[in-house]
Amino acid sequence: MAVYLTVIFLEFIAYAISLNFKEEQQNKVFLTIGSIPVILVSALRYRSVGGNDPINYYNNFVLSQKFDLPTFLETAPMEDGYLIFVKMLSSIFKDPQWLFFWVALVCTVCVSYF
Repeated sequence: MAVYLTVIFLEFIAYAISLNFKEEQQNKVFLTIGSIPVILVSALRYRSVGGNDPINYYNNFVLSQKFDLPTFLETAPMEDGYLIFVKMLSSIFKDPQWLFFWVALVCTVCVSYF
């Protein structure tokens, strides 16, 4: 609970910082600064936090390192686009925690942008 209260507190700080900028820049500054704590909380969580889904994502990342792409697409019961994304990340990074970071980054940036 303390983590989420800290994020809320940091969002208020981000809002206060954004007030120091010109009106047309305030939203961009707030979304940029305010996205950082959200990304960090999502990216730094342990694989067992959040039910079974993060464990499955973690296991699929590990599985993607063992198989080539066509075999991985046949074995994993998820969407092909996501599996290609996981395979791409697993070829660059060996630690599955990077998957959580990149998913958090992509999702938060997309939500902030739109």
